[in-house]
Amino acid sequence: MSDYSFTLISLLFLVSAGVSFFVAYIAWQKRRVRGAAELSRLMLSAGYWAFCIIFETASPTIEAKILWSKISYLGALSTPLLYTFFIFRFVGKDNFLTKTRYVLFSIFPSVVLFLAWTNEHHNLVWTGFAPIDPDTNLTQYFHGIAFWIGYAGYIYVLFAVATFYLLRFTAGHMFAFKLQTSAIFAASLCPWIASLFYLTGFNIVPGFDLVPLSIMLSGLFFASAIIGMRFLDLVPVARERLLESIREGIIVLDQFNRIQDINRSARIHTGIGNGELSGMYLDKMSHIDAKIRNALLEDSPKVTIETYGEEGVKYYSIEKQYIDNYPGSRLVILKDETSDVAREKEMIVTASRALESDRLKSSFLANLSHEIRTPLNVITGFLDVLKSDDLQNDEREVYMDLLKENSERILGTLNDIIEISKIEAGQVKLEKSQINLNEIMDYLEKLFEKQARDKDLNLFCSKALSSKESLIYTDRIKLVSVYSNLLKNSIKYTNSGSVTFGYEYSMGSLTFFVEDTGIGIEPQQQEMVFNRFVQAEHSINRPYEGAGLGLSIVKAYASMLGGSIELWSKPGSGSRFWFLVPYEPVLPEKLG
Repeated sequence: MSDYSFTLISLLFLVSAGVSFFVAYIAWQKRRVRGAAELSRLMLSAGYWAFCIIFETASPTIEAKILWSKISYLGALSTPLLYTFFIFRFVGKDNFLTKTRYVLFSIFPSVVLFLAWTNEHHNLVWTGFAPIDPDTNLTQYFHGIAFWIGYAGYIYVLFAVATFYLLRFTAGHMFAFKLQTSAIFAASLCPWIASLFYLTGFNIVPGFDLVPLSIMLSGLFFASAIIGMRFLDLVPVARERLLESIREGIIVLDQFNRIQDINRSARIHTGIGNGELSGMYLDKMSHIDAKIRNALLEDSPKVTIETYGEEGVKYYSIEKQYIDNYPGSRLVILKDETSDVAREKEMIVTASRALESDRLKSSFLANLSHEIRTPLNVITGFLDVLKSDDLQNDEREVYMDLLKENSERILGTLNDIIEISKIEAGQVKLEKSQINLNEIMDYLEKLFEKQARDKDLNLFCSKALSSKESLIYTDRIKLVSVYSNLLKNSIKYTNSGSVTFGYEYSMGSLTFFVEDTGIGIEPQQQEMVFNRFVQAEHSINRPYEGAGLGLSIVKAYASMLGGSIELWSKPGSGSRFWFLVPYEPVLPEKLG
């Protein structure tokens, strides 16, 4: 700590942290006032942010500054979020502030926070750092895509939404409470101005982040307006809180079906304009959707209807309550349940997907057990046989081949599991190098020639380029893995005929392909075969080996190579797999 160099800028952040903590304390004392508790949390977060930056500005090394920046990111990400929640509470959007939305809004910042803490592994948040300025002891951070999308972009969306609701709310009370609304308007501008200075690089001092200071200033304005000026205690929001701000549509009808009162939600749902004043006959408004109008007028106490319009299908529930002492008059509540119905349908789909996922998991575990236990049983059995002294040399050779074959089967299954796990963990990177494509085709042909010959299949290799033209840049390991998985599948599922593989050249692109005359794939299963743990045949007694991972590896590697795997197949006639990648020659020669 003795090496830390505290400057005037450090002092500013110390003052900012102190003021923020003080406002948080004062607001918490007034937490019964609407928005005061949210303001307290906001200022506490801003104070934490400013407090961490004290040490970031005073740190003597880049490493220490990065460490304190990572620690302060918790405040940097939570402060804009809490600012938005505070504004929603402030303007009366209570029904929006649910636990679910708190969690949903926090997912994106949580991801960015994790990326910031692990930045040295990917450089997505910070791509680099300028040398420490000897005069200010500050450094500039060069930002990556995660910062611009996950931090700057997300924060600006939050600020924009919060500012919109804040200005719309204060505009309605500007004349009666000019002083208070002026303070609120000034508070909403502070984060915008400060963040623009920082993100555009037009800072007074390079590397000096004004946003924590602006949040402190906003907090002072809010505290002054809410606590000192008693703004929220004076605003006449009785009808707005009771009628205008609720999501349900409210219509009051008399015994002659004349509209006595209607709120904004009901106008939106029915299409009744602001110029159509109360007193008009609802049954004579022909421009209203007929289903909605009839449901509003009929005597049923509760009805659910389905309508069709420009926005698609919408579902409404309509409830009616008669008003005491006013015969024939009734209060009609119109509720849009489209989202509830959609959520229910989504839950059904989610449940169906969960069942399918569970089925695939069970299928995979069964397949895996089969793929490991079966060859292990063979190995164990033949090891016992090999102990016999009466065994002939030729028999021993056959048994040794079987042992090797089943060992390779287990090893292949384990390798596939490890490979797909590394792909999902993001540990597999594209590593291009200079290769001779024709030599790889020859290597693959020799590698699979015996397997094809053992099944009396013809194996053909098609090459479109000369030896010189086939010198390209690509990832050899991944290309060989793609071909190996596809060729292994084609030979496995082809009982007679041929397997053809190779590549074609056209218009600056290479098409890598494998086709066969095998059993083919049913149309309803063709979209599924690239999923993990899926085979065209799921049963334990299926006639073909495999854990169902090969094609998912092919799909992932084809994508990394720059292509997208495609499939054509007809049951009983065979299949063709192919994907296109850009042609990257080592020797830049034009091809016809």
